[in-house]
Amino acid sequence: MTWLTDLPDELLGDIVERVHAAIPNALPKLALTCRRFQRLAHPLQWEHVVLPWRLNKKAPIARFIEAHSGNKNIRSVRLRPQRAVMNAFRVGMKNAFDHLDALCSCLSSLERLDTFSIFLDDQVDLRCYVPGPVLARIVRALPPSLLHLELDTECIDRIYEDKPVSDHNDHLCLAISDHMPRLQSLRLRLSCICLNLFHGLSAKSEGPLRSNLRRIFIRLDTSPDIERTLAVCEAVGDCELPLDKHVYATARGDHSALSQEKILNHLLDLESSGIFPKLERCILWSWRSDFSRQSGFAHVRDIATRTITLYPQMRKDMMDLKEMHSGDHEVLILRNHEGDDFFGGRRMMESALLHEVSWTEDQNGIRRPPMGKLRSRTTHLCTDGLVSLECVQEREAEHIRQGGEPYLRHSEAFAASTIGIKQM
Repeated sequence: MTWLTDLPDELLGDIVERVHAAIPNALPKLALTCRRFQRLAHPLQWEHVVLPWRLNKKAPIARFIEAHSGNKNIRSVRLRPQRAVMNAFRVGMKNAFDHLDALCSCLSSLERLDTFSIFLDDQVDLRCYVPGPVLARIVRALPPSLLHLELDTECIDRIYEDKPVSDHNDHLCLAISDHMPRLQSLRLRLSCICLNLFHGLSAKSEGPLRSNLRRIFIRLDTSPDIERTLAVCEAVGDCELPLDKHVYATARGDHSALSQEKILNHLLDLESSGIFPKLERCILWSWRSDFSRQSGFAHVRDIATRTITLYPQMRKDMMDLKEMHSGDHEVLILRNHEGDDFFGGRRMMESALLHEVSWTEDQNGIRRPPMGKLRSRTTHLCTDGLVSLECVQEREAEHIRQGGEPYLRHSEAFAASTIGIKQM
């Protein structure tokens, strides 16, 4: 009788990989069955790591730093600072900065690390603060093997600062720029950025470098929910300009905001010089400037193809369609190139518009960069998570049959369009 363990390592290793791909959470249990499976599962078990960042000495991150410095199996790390840690940085706790030193030392030792993400995912409130200099230290500690970088702090990284960045070592944009020549994908949602973000590509004495970047996403505003709850500015600031505390306290004003035209023209200059030969998508995104009235357009600006895709939109108050809100405060209607209408909440719409540059998240919290072949040269709408007009019409008809009032009004009959970007 032949046992499973009688198979050679090549076949058993393939079985372990298939189990891991189908049921990621099953790998630790498989490793406990016998020493041989433990040996085969160990590299896969630590290939992708999600680290909740707590200050307790027995916390997962403390155990990870102690046991896995120099681990060559680790390919991706997602760092999830907990609220207590973010508050500790705000008040200047020494323990938090000691943890930071240990974390940076560990990250720099991961020779095969190619993906790093900080994605707070609605984990912020008024107690939270991730200082820009702390993020800069973490980014500078990442090894040269880094290919994919995501930094999404929900714009709380400069919430309590009112001075422009002056110290080179504290400048987050310069820290990111050091990795630019090697990166393949980049996603940013920070409170402040500047043109130094691309300094690592354009400021070499021997001439500009050629970048490996394929997909870039830079968000140039904050979400309405964050503006309301944290009283932050609606627009991303310019690192080179001082931030006015009064402006942040009132959540209005844009004298220190980074102009969209400024970064747009800078990226067009770089693209024209041949720095981005592999670039597939480079999306600059802002809800605030694109959709400030009851109706208008969502502008998807793509530097890679020098196009702006305009999607007609309008807000709609339809409380009978609660399942479309998904935590959003409003329902939006969006029209594609074929003239078809789709309904959904703000987050759904954002996902549909930006899916080509969006990072995905597994059930176990692992963040993965955008991959796969693009369907077309210009951006296209992914309607998988939206509700079609036909579906809403059916619900409206049923609503009227039950004695309710009509709530659906048809918008003007024009479809989405794409225009070219002309450099100013």
